[in-house]
Amino acid sequence: MQVDKKRFKKNQAPVNLRRENVGIKIINNRSKAMPSTSRFLVHLFFLFISILLLVIYFTVDVNKNWFNQRIITYWDEFIDQKDQLDIEYRKEVRLGDSYSASRAISETYKKIKGKDDTLLLMPPSAYIKAAGLIYHVPEPAVFYYYTGIKTVWSNSIDARKANWYFDFANGKMVLNKIQDTIQLQRVLVEFNKYKASL
Repeated sequence: MQVDKKRFKKNQAPVNLRRENVGIKIINNRSKAMPSTSRFLVHLFFLFISILLLVIYFTVDVNKNWFNQRIITYWDEFIDQKDQLDIEYRKEVRLGDSYSASRAISETYKKIKGKDDTLLLMPPSAYIKAAGLIYHVPEPAVFYYYTGIKTVWSNSIDARKANWYFDFANGKMVLNKIQDTIQLQRVLVEFNKYKASL
């Protein structure tokens, strides 16, 4: 590398700016600037400030509720579920009554008919509640995830393609095959008296 002599005064040597020299100089300056005891105290101070800020953050009601509902609940569930490794048990605990009832419908259906071409017409949750039972009907995609059975709601355009329907009689689950369009129309009129909701 050639040095432009016009840029330097007489008897002035060019500065060597090699990377390793600069790095060594910076390291040496740091070590001289602050002794290790002082650095430790600074780190301790910032640790204390961080913990204090976290405590203040989680004393706000919104953040406290989030912490209790997400973190603490997760920990409680973990303590319970680590001893229960059965997947079905975990799904029942996590997804609740809607999952359990959907699985019961699925088991009843498999005893009656086991083909895959079924489209099951489901009543609205309000219809089931009016019958005196508690079961929130999941939307068709969720029901399929739970059971592997295709369903349709009574307010859907595809409801006319249904070939089975789910109902209650005398407090028991009933799965009935739709025989003709007249029966389907009668069932749809009955179901559509109630509003479907997610």
